[in-house]
Amino acid sequence: MFGIKTGFDVVIGNPPYVRQEAIKHLKTSLKHYQVFTGTSDLFTYFYESGFNFLKENGILAFITSNKWMQAKYGEKLRGFFLEKTTLLQLIDFKGKPIFNATVATNILLFKKGVQTLLAKEQAKLLLWVGEDLPSAEKPLQLLAQSCLNKKAFVLGDERIHALKAKIEAVGTPLKEWDVKIYRGVLTGFNEAFIIDTSTKERLCAEDEKSAEIIKPILRGRDIKRYGYQWAGLWLINLYNNPPVNINYYPAIKKHLDHYYPQLEKRLDKGVTPYNLRNCAYLQEFEKEKVVWKRVGSVLRFGYDIQGLFCLDSTCFAIGNDIKYLTALLNSRISIYQLLQNSPKTGTGDVITSIQALEPLMIPRIPQEKQQPFITRVDRILALKQQGKDTSELEREIDRLVYQLYDLTEEEIAMVEGKKR
Repeated sequence: MFGIKTGFDVVIGNPPYVRQEAIKHLKTSLKHYQVFTGTSDLFTYFYESGFNFLKENGILAFITSNKWMQAKYGEKLRGFFLEKTTLLQLIDFKGKPIFNATVATNILLFKKGVQTLLAKEQAKLLLWVGEDLPSAEKPLQLLAQSCLNKKAFVLGDERIHALKAKIEAVGTPLKEWDVKIYRGVLTGFNEAFIIDTSTKERLCAEDEKSAEIIKPILRGRDIKRYGYQWAGLWLINLYNNPPVNINYYPAIKKHLDHYYPQLEKRLDKGVTPYNLRNCAYLQEFEKEKVVWKRVGSVLRFGYDIQGLFCLDSTCFAIGNDIKYLTALLNSRISIYQLLQNSPKTGTGDVITSIQALEPLMIPRIPQEKQQPFITRVDRILALKQQGKDTSELEREIDRLVYQLYDLTEEEIAMVEGKKR
């Protein structure tokens, strides 16, 4: 390019942030990239292109979205950096609106070529804490590149990485447990398919068969710690596998006909505009489960044994040891892990999707040793039904969990965000 055959000394850029949904027409032509995944946003390919434009030991400096640091699709890109570059500086602004951007940003500088042991270079990492701009009083922290892992880039000092290693040594990734994690129901048009109790009663009065396909449903905002506060909402469950014939339910058809133009236009639909999209796990909603809001600033995990359905603003897990899992997920150490490792939205909300929960490191223990946790969960659930405070029981669970990980007082202080 420009007559330069050996590569550039420096590449500087601000690649466009275009979500992967908007580049479907380009994906075939992007497959030759080493960092390609079917869900990567456009800016990730600019990193590899910039690398290719550099001469050996050339420097790249980009400002981009920080989603690649922890998102599942960023694993290939993180591996690419670790295997082919020397990281010089990585500044994660953690959603702070420094540049008036609509997405959370980071600045990355790397040198083309892998560092050697003799060079002893370290990545300079800035943890963005508080509202103040960096200054001489708040210099960049030094961290060896070897501390970073392609599973997720977690920035912090050596103590943070030592704690991370300790957690990983004790825990087992949730994806290796005998549990299945699902996303809630996607209707494509909630105004039609989500109804209140008075509408539900009216539809059932008009046609008693309506009750067969109307199910209680939870939204993300309804989830509380250990439980939920049901808002009296119901799902018209016109499932698609096999498709429900709307003509068997005339009252519901009459209700949905008011929204027919919107139902017809939606992408997420079944064989007719009246049907929901295919969902192979509908029967799983009625099982014992732990459910949580998929995106939010406060992380809460509720236990359900009443068979409530959940909207797509939630995820839920079913399987063995659900009460024990509910206790562990609500513990301070699990919240710490999720805040450290989960991707964030542009406004700083945590995305606790299926991909974020699967790597969560939780100790697997025999069922007989789970009993102290289960006993406390049962007491918490009973007290919450009575509207009573459960904070002391929750602290007891935290202490039990710290013992599982064998944390020191200093490590507990780190988990709880206390300075020592």
